[in-house]
Amino acid sequence: MTTDGRDDGFVTKDSGRREEYPSGMRRDTQEGKPRYDLIDRAFLRRWAHLMARGAEKYGEENWRLAETEEELRRFKASALRHLMQWLDGEGDEDHAAAVAFNVAAAEMVKGKLKGKLNQPKRAGYGNVINIIYD
Repeated sequence: MTTDGRDDGFVTKDSGRREEYPSGMRRDTQEGKPRYDLIDRAFLRRWAHLMARGAEKYGEENWRLAETEEELRRFKASALRHLMQWLDGEGDEDHAAAVAFNVAAAEMVKGKLKGKLNQPKRAGYGNVINIIYD
């Protein structure tokens, strides 16, 4: 509910099961929900730094413009090249983060090609570019 009592359109999902804590607090179970808390934060930080460097080099959100088979093949080729460099122990770049980026970008393009993701619209606000999906 909003502050004036109107429905804001959000719902609170409920599995019907509860976890109870010694303090008396009750919560819905975590079963079947994504566990982002299990992802290595140090690696995510490295990936975020790679993304920042890419934004400086190519422009923010540039990679999200990809939508063709050719661009999908390019992401796959880059992922494989960086994987081989990572496996070979090359330390000139953060090849592990580059693999993660290229796989994520390839999956985004695959989704667009399969029609599972809506095409982005670019809305600029000063120096910030937001991606808005229909």
